[in-house]
Amino acid sequence: MFRKWPVYTPESHSCKDIYLTRQGLNYMPTRKIQHKNGDRAVTAVRRIWEEAGAAVDEIKHDYGEDLLVQTCLGDIMDASRIWVQVKGVQRTGQSFRNGRGSRNVRIKPGHLGRWIRGVDLVVVVLWDIDNQMGWFTEIPSMEFQVELARHGVWSVDAQARAELPFPIAANNRFDVAVAHRLSWHARLDNYATHVRVLESLVSHIERNNELADLSRQIIEVEPYKLTSIYLAVNAMLDLGILEKSPGSPAAVSSAFQERLETDLADCLEIPMPDVLPEGSTPQALRHFRAIGMACIRQAQEKSGTALDGAMAIQFGNIVHGLLLDESSGLCDVCDCVSEAEIA
Repeated sequence: MFRKWPVYTPESHSCKDIYLTRQGLNYMPTRKIQHKNGDRAVTAVRRIWEEAGAAVDEIKHDYGEDLLVQTCLGDIMDASRIWVQVKGVQRTGQSFRNGRGSRNVRIKPGHLGRWIRGVDLVVVVLWDIDNQMGWFTEIPSMEFQVELARHGVWSVDAQARAELPFPIAANNRFDVAVAHRLSWHARLDNYATHVRVLESLVSHIERNNELADLSRQIIEVEPYKLTSIYLAVNAMLDLGILEKSPGSPAAVSSAFQERLETDLADCLEIPMPDVLPEGSTPQALRHFRAIGMACIRQAQEKSGTALDGAMAIQFGNIVHGLLLDESSGLCDVCDCVSEAEIA
């Protein structure tokens, strides 16, 4: 029934017959179920990102990330990137699939430390390969930061642990619409990071220039300010707050102006503070608040994500300046944006 095969044994220096059975081959490498689940999950998650229009690469040298996602808007590649870790599982349970409860994923402290110190968005996806459904969490998110504090991830004790549990909520479903929203999140966060850095640099230069004696060379501040505005204008063009046509400067879009009129009417009901900012009037303050509200609502509708606070203020300043045509600097920047795109 079975084929006999001579096997050399160093102890006896002779051959003896054994029966080869399937069980007798257990010294051969085996493909574990975890590897199968992982590969199937990565393939499914990759497909979703690709349906969302992103270019996706699988990571060959795995240091915690399975996919590198490079997003684009139209045909223009974004400066931001998204890193994705995929956890493949079988049958998460009916209650979880129906949107109730949460499930823990286990993450190595070393991976957490690397992600927190990075500037790119990291997404962990839990993928049910049997039901072709996924759930996600962003890093860093507010919930994630709370979990970090609860587990004391910065402590020596936490670093010594093999893995730390982090919950993924059942209502955080991962699909193509979410992939689009995460792309916007990364895109806007990249703009906001650059704007914050530039504004900090401007503040530092201005502060030091105030203290500089006449013999010190004065660093020109204006280019840094214009670059910061330039980045904000690009973000507003992406969101549809501004619009431009060939040969003309960027201007407030007609759709945004309609939204602004609605928000301005709502702001008439908001009481004014007892002490107004110097040089402002109640009408101007209401107008500026309405612009801020409209910018935030436009961003949430277009991208599904909230604006960074500093960006929201700068958006309001730019729209206010364009509507009142009070700032030639802003118009110069918008003229430049009409000529070329800066990522």
